[in-house]
Amino acid sequence: MSMIKQNLLSNNSTLVILFIPSKKRKFLYDQVITKLRRDSGMITKNWRTSDRKYGVVVERDVSIPMSDGIRIDCDVFRPTPEGKYPAILGVHSYDKSWQSASSMPRAMDAMNAMVESGDSNFYVRRGYAHVIANVRGTGKSEGEFLNYGPREVEDTCEIIEWLASQPWCDGNVGMFGASYFAIAQKLVAARNPPHLKAIFAPFGYTDFYRDKFYHGGILCYDFLAKWANNIFRMAARCRPDARWSSWTRKHWGAERFEAAIADALQDEEISAMPSLVEALRNPEKDGNPLVVDIVLNKFDGKYYHERKVKHEQIRVPIYHGACWAMFGPKLIPRCSVRHSWRQATSELLGRRTISAL
Repeated sequence: MSMIKQNLLSNNSTLVILFIPSKKRKFLYDQVITKLRRDSGMITKNWRTSDRKYGVVVERDVSIPMSDGIRIDCDVFRPTPEGKYPAILGVHSYDKSWQSASSMPRAMDAMNAMVESGDSNFYVRRGYAHVIANVRGTGKSEGEFLNYGPREVEDTCEIIEWLASQPWCDGNVGMFGASYFAIAQKLVAARNPPHLKAIFAPFGYTDFYRDKFYHGGILCYDFLAKWANNIFRMAARCRPDARWSSWTRKHWGAERFEAAIADALQDEEISAMPSLVEALRNPEKDGNPLVVDIVLNKFDGKYYHERKVKHEQIRVPIYHGACWAMFGPKLIPRCSVRHSWRQATSELLGRRTISAL
């Protein structure tokens, strides 16, 4: 506790951790808030956002080339007049039209819950370019969907460097967004691309096996099947020739892959779930390759390790957190607590991290 407190109140680190016992938590929270008010002017009665003084230019369907020849689709929202501005990037796998839909400030509901990238008008009017990109294999982006795999993370690093080189960018790039956007940020931050300056990543898990697909070792089958096929259908609307392939087939070989499918179909629990049976019998159809990958990789191993956030490698400032209302299929508060604790007990105590729960 004394180590955490010392670093909380140091000059080069601000770490807000709200998962310690209540009495100590209030004492520590009061000291941290006092420090934030003193050092940054935030969380005071006089704090306010910057003025809205810029116009907005929208560029749809901008194509960004990747080093392997694939092109990534994005929308760019940037300020006018012409000049150089910092950029905020968000990457995702969904229908990008959702991310610029009109919404009013109110409680989360079906009309505004899907806007996870933030309000482009809010950023751009205040002097930031906002870029929203579909990861490969989703939306209008080419290639196959990789479910946060290493090549997808590399794509985002390349997008960041591409943004930094644009005539309207001043070379400073941050990332923002919740859920898919947040998870992608943490994976990218561990790569430390040169022009990435900070990330804002609430509501994002960090352990793909335990947090997303196998809760306590039990397959979260309903979410898996619906999520995979929804992403594929959105991609197929934009690109009728969209196709995905199986990570497991590629890494195990056809013979082992087919034998594992046959074994899975004999499992009484799997065979009781029509969506899983359909995926296993048609492993190359639509979003089924992703479903089959998760079903066959039933223990924590290489598939999940490739997609696990390496907390100790993150060097940029990060905000992450969640609320108890999201204690559902993704167990998001637990994920955020785990991330906070690993940050707090690692060499990153000298970095600037804000965690809210």
